[in-house]
Amino acid sequence: MLTGVDIAWAFPSTTVIQLGRGAQNLKYSPDGRLLAVARGTTVLLLDAKTLAQVGILFDQGNIGPMDFSPDGRLLALGVGFGAFSLWDVQSTEQRMRFGEPLIELGRAEAVAFSFDGRLLATLNDRTLEVRDLNTRQLVLSQGAYREVRTTFALLSTP
Repeated sequence: MLTGVDIAWAFPSTTVIQLGRGAQNLKYSPDGRLLAVARGTTVLLLDAKTLAQVGILFDQGNIGPMDFSPDGRLLALGVGFGAFSLWDVQSTEQRMRFGEPLIELGRAEAVAFSFDGRLLATLNDRTLEVRDLNTRQLVLSQGAYREVRTTFALLSTP
């Protein structure tokens, strides 16, 4: 996590784009066309070549971990204390929310899509959960130790 750090990119044209203080997380879309930049309760969606803003997402709590779906159409966010939200990148509309960001459920630690995009795994410092995004059903819930600090990826069967 990059809290309170100045982030800058230098381009061959010697143009420097500075995002400023407070960027918490960065994530490229799978095709490399978008760059998601989390700052506080917002996520800026930037054109990865020009860094022009192409969208913005507003959530109810500080944004933590992020992951794009394999097709790049959805962006999953860890929000506040253990909540997670799923956003349509094109329309910038929220599609789903799991948990409430202001309730002490445990810090949002990680979020990851399965390789086929059908499942979404979320991890806070208390629970690992896997949801089927087509049915919105919880398919796995496993208690986790409070000390767990990990990034993970899921393999799903075709």
